[in-house]
Amino acid sequence: MFAGQGVAFGGDVLFQGSIGADRTLPTAGDFDTLVKKHRARVAYAARSTHRYSGPWTRKTTVGRERRANPFLTGAYRLG
Repeated sequence: MFAGQGVAFGGDVLFQGSIGADRTLPTAGDFDTLVKKHRARVAYAARSTHRYSGPWTRKTTVGRERRANPFLTGAYRLG
């Protein structure tokens, strides 16, 4: 993230409406841990922060993902 500039580049972590694999997790096979980590990552970011996940994905904002991404809204129920 570029501090104070409202832009974050996240690789294959957070997509518009979905999440990606996080290969930094030691428990990569535990999907609930993956979801919890994604929720924690966006908790501190400003809603207006623009997210770019990769060259093939659409730009989104943290606020939009908090409202609509089922993995961040709680629509996906953890184990």
